[in-house]
Amino acid sequence: MEGYEEEENPLGNTWNYGDPLGAEAQEELEFCPFCESFVESIDGACIECGHPIPARGDQKRAKRREIPPDPSDPKYCYCKGKELFRAGKSGEEWFRKAIILDPQKYWAFYFLGRELLKKGQLEEAAVYFSKAISGLPNEPWPHYYLAKLLFKEGRFSEAESEF
Repeated sequence: MEGYEEEENPLGNTWNYGDPLGAEAQEELEFCPFCESFVESIDGACIECGHPIPARGDQKRAKRREIPPDPSDPKYCYCKGKELFRAGKSGEEWFRKAIILDPQKYWAFYFLGRELLKKGQLEEAAVYFSKAISGLPNEPWPHYYLAKLLFKEGRFSEAESEF
């Protein structure tokens, strides 16, 4: 390895072991090991599944702490509602707000349907599950809960088509 110390870096006088294009500073998507895809995150939580995404270093962790909560952001409202839902509390208010701010937040429709199903408001829950299915036709959970709801109402043939 003699002479290695004198090797010049063609991009400058120091070696940069990060991304040579500087994409780390511009990165908006993070890899979620639970979804197994690159997703957006809020406060370090995946907006798709709600699981915390492990931070890749102290700088990333510090940046997450700097992001102030924004109740006018549909992603924030959705994540806040999901956080409450996972804690066993009602996130209905936050899901409704996320839907008002962004009618394309189909997972918010799904979780709002789950909240209403827990409260026994079956007709309204069915409407929200149907809206979630319209935007997420290949996701199994909205179909499953709509079928469960239809089964509770005794509408067996409709429930069977959802299963």
